[in-house]
Amino acid sequence: MRALLVGALMLVGCSVETKPVQPASCSPDQRVGTYMVSFVERSGSCGPVPDQLVSFNAADIGQNCELHSERYSEGSCKLERDITCQERVKDDLAWGGWSTVETRTTGVTKQVTADGSRIEGTATVSIDDGHKPCTSTYDIVAVRQ
Repeated sequence: MRALLVGALMLVGCSVETKPVQPASCSPDQRVGTYMVSFVERSGSCGPVPDQLVSFNAADIGQNCELHSERYSEGSCKLERDITCQERVKDDLAWGGWSTVETRTTGVTKQVTADGSRIEGTATVSIDDGHKPCTSTYDIVAVRQ
């Protein structure tokens, strides 16, 4: 489950409470800080993800991650990313007691406030742990703390 969080969190800067006026332009540098991130599963088989307090910046895609594509649009307020991350985890069923979990996350987030304190979006996450692969789509909401 940590692998799912790594990929999904690299997309963030999100939130969906009241809707302020959409900023005309944004800067990736505004997606920086500590955010409370919430996930609501729309569909799929990966299951719920608990809320997380996470520190990140727009340029950080995470350790052991590969960025396949990244595109800013709508005055740099909208971010589309496709990322694959790998994590070695303790696995009593695997030879040697360890296995690699691969997580592919494709998502779109949109900066809702001019200062980057709120962002909302969706992410489709596919996890292959070597035992029970799953795919889910989540609504992502993050609020800078």
